[in-house]
Amino acid sequence: MQTATTGDLSSSCLRSRNSQAQEVISQYFLDCVTRQPPTDALESFANLFIEFAPQIASQNAYQALYDLLRANQEKDFCLLLKRVFFILVNNWETSRQTHLTNQLIQLFKQLPRPSSFQSTQVNRLRVWLNNFVASPDYQELLLYVTKFDEAYSPKWVQRYSSYFLMSQALDLNNSVEQRCAARIRAKTLKDQFKFNLALYTARTHSATLHPEPATNPTQLSDNLLKWVKKLLVRQGQFSYANIANIFIQQTQQQTYQEFKQSLRKYLKFSVTQPQIIQLIDGKLASKIGQLYVEQEAQALKPNLLLRTCNRAIDFLIMETKNQPSDLFVQLISQGNPLSFVLLLVKLILICPSAQVHLEKRITDLLEYYKDLPESQGQWLLNFLDILNVALAIYAGTVQYNLIDNVPEVTKLNDDIYLKECRVFSLSQI
Repeated sequence: MQTATTGDLSSSCLRSRNSQAQEVISQYFLDCVTRQPPTDALESFANLFIEFAPQIASQNAYQALYDLLRANQEKDFCLLLKRVFFILVNNWETSRQTHLTNQLIQLFKQLPRPSSFQSTQVNRLRVWLNNFVASPDYQELLLYVTKFDEAYSPKWVQRYSSYFLMSQALDLNNSVEQRCAARIRAKTLKDQFKFNLALYTARTHSATLHPEPATNPTQLSDNLLKWVKKLLVRQGQFSYANIANIFIQQTQQQTYQEFKQSLRKYLKFSVTQPQIIQLIDGKLASKIGQLYVEQEAQALKPNLLLRTCNRAIDFLIMETKNQPSDLFVQLISQGNPLSFVLLLVKLILICPSAQVHLEKRITDLLEYYKDLPESQGQWLLNFLDILNVALAIYAGTVQYNLIDNVPEVTKLNDDIYLKECRVFSLSQI
């Protein structure tokens, strides 16, 4: 029988005390946001974490923070700081006091420096705060004060904050408070983009009724955005949503092996570029064909559909976090990001739950390219903006009437329209 060593017991007791200290402080701020005006909660944060000044109401929290500082546990302090941040942010989001989040961030930009006239604990606190501001954790917080319509942000990657936020919301290593705040903030940004896109569409198609200028919510040119929407929003039996519904109906009774063959045909439908068709029939079909071969004789089930669509997204974007997939590089190099986006849209339309995985992979892609100068990454920005427009139109429940504001697609004066004007059937592809 093994016995605990003195070191093990000491370490266990330290973790227990640190955990209790974090809970005391977290509970203090939970009480603040429920019992105090929002501005008072901000002041309480400044008094405790920035000034380290005890107040009558914060005696227990002050002592708990003092114990944490004395234990010299900087990692636990950073986790606590993030949790308190999100306790406040979630409350301010609910009470429509989101401007206070900006004021909270301003506190971190005016931190006092360590001083020989201060106690060890005060100086340790100031060192930790300054270390925190220089850490990736602080960069996560900045996402909550980034404006979605800040089109000319010095850091182009900030325009796509909603993807990073969704990644935070899905990360089980984050606190419940952070995941909740990230989910709310991401939805707010997505809804704002949908609204801005709908407003822009309505005003550009009704200039006489809306003389005020419309703001393009993307970095695409006005003509390119109009062309993208025209091709994305097809009406009637040839709409992408309708074709997806037909595909779903026709594959319900198929075995998994038959489904994988049908999926290849579905993804090729309406694709006109020979190079992309070759990639679908070649590399993509080969990778999908090797998926879950042990289940090929079984009937297709929802969980297997989701896993397959998730893996197809991996093949198209990133199979690992280390670098983009070969298919991504080859498809993007074809010079038509819309055709690539349509492949992703087709997968989302037959399996809406796969959008979560798609957004996660886009986050990985942004992480990989985040240091790419904007002047060299226009191809990537075009892809991301077209994807945002496509998801605003097709993903989830469209809350703003985007489709009705786009005129019916006119007949294109070339063989593309003629090729698509036929009754869709998997057997004909």
